[in-house]
Amino acid sequence: MACDCGINQVLTVWELMNLSCPSNSWQRLILRTMLTKWHLPGIANVLRSSPSSEVLDIHIIPGEVPSMDAQEAWLHLYKICEGNYWDLQDRSFRCLANCLRIVTASSDIKEDHVIQLVQFLLREAFVLQKLVVSTGPNDSSISVKESKEFSDKLLSFPRGSPQAVVVFSNA
Repeated sequence: MACDCGINQVLTVWELMNLSCPSNSWQRLILRTMLTKWHLPGIANVLRSSPSSEVLDIHIIPGEVPSMDAQEAWLHLYKICEGNYWDLQDRSFRCLANCLRIVTASSDIKEDHVIQLVQFLLREAFVLQKLVVSTGPNDSSISVKESKEFSDKLLSFPRGSPQAVVVFSNA
């Protein structure tokens, strides 16, 4: 199942209103989205609604959602602005506990929201085998020093699965 930025915003609203995406049996999720604080609840919603997902592909699209007063009010009301969104999650993600084996994250991967999501997935995916992090072949926005610091940071995160390996790619 592919989920683009517009669908993710709808899922965000649903999540904040405690409405879930209909449960599904998708084994592969492909998310093409910006990854701002506004998108995080939508990603949580689709993960919760996909208990059979074995593969998660996250393609981060650069950009920011224009700030609107209504969005800012929602973000404040639902405490999305406070701390790490993923640390505040108290409901379960069955795909993380039982099925999710492979995660790929590509594009603007050094942003805080991306790092927090990757850290959450590494910690909570108990059967994860591989996390592939890719900046893309033409990405010159990250220096060798930044790349080393970033990879050291990711490799230091605790893992829920002892078999989980982190692979860095520029493909």
